[in-house]
Amino acid sequence: MHTARLTLDQGIHFEKNGNLRKALALFTAAATSATSAIVAAEAMRRKSHVLRRTCAWQEALAAARMSAELAIRAEQPDLFAEALNAEAGVYLSRGDFAAARPLLEQILRVTGDDRIAGIALQNLGTIAAMAREFDVARERFLSSRERFARAGYRRGEAMALNNGAAILNDQGEYAAALALAEQAMIVARDVDDYATRAVASLNLAQALAGTGRYAEAEELASQAFGLFGIEGDRYRQIGCLRLLGDINRLQGSTANAIRCYERGLKLAETIDASIERGLLEDRLSTLAGVPAA
Repeated sequence: MHTARLTLDQGIHFEKNGNLRKALALFTAAATSATSAIVAAEAMRRKSHVLRRTCAWQEALAAARMSAELAIRAEQPDLFAEALNAEAGVYLSRGDFAAARPLLEQILRVTGDDRIAGIALQNLGTIAAMAREFDVARERFLSSRERFARAGYRRGEAMALNNGAAILNDQGEYAAALALAEQAMIVARDVDDYATRAVASLNLAQALAGTGRYAEAEELASQAFGLFGIEGDRYRQIGCLRLLGDINRLQGSTANAIRCYERGLKLAETIDASIERGLLEDRLSTLAGVPAA
């Protein structure tokens, strides 16, 4: 068990620093070599997270479900709750909110752990935000931040700040979004979390674009695109391309906007990202017939 635990911890280190390929190999090795169902359950859950970020949807679902089975075998309700969250995360990434919601609600019934409950509330807040139920989303994000604060979970606080910034961007409250994204960036740097910093950069770029600071926004969005590319996170790259298209459109560069949208749409179709595909199709439809500039 000691060797498997060491391997698992090494995988966590690589995942945190954006080396998803190495992390995936180590999580697989830890799950295979573990003699403890507890260690194996965590390894499979973390494997699911990495597979989700690389858009290997079915493999991610299988790993999450195996993690849940191992957690049940070990009689560990909190590990089971985390496995449910891993499965829900795959559905969220694919835009299947109907499948994700009952799993997240089940987590709140299963666990008494503030960190795990906070993550579930974050994801429920995301579902509400996508449905444009912003008051509900803000309430869930606030409850989540309170849970994270009680748990001392700083990465979760950065996650909550990122989600809050995203909602404000969606509502066009760019100055407030800018402030939250900057806070998220600071916390993400404090906890040295690569992926969370990249998400904060993307939120910051959107807020900057909303306030007319296009050059800064384009630079940050391009940097975020590169960071997500290093990780192999194609889903997040689509969001970067959509934002880069928006920045070009706002500056009157229709041809460049269309190129960004089309590139994002092709990627969305490749990984079956239905929400992003719809957003990009709407943007391209709006620009149809607009003279290229």
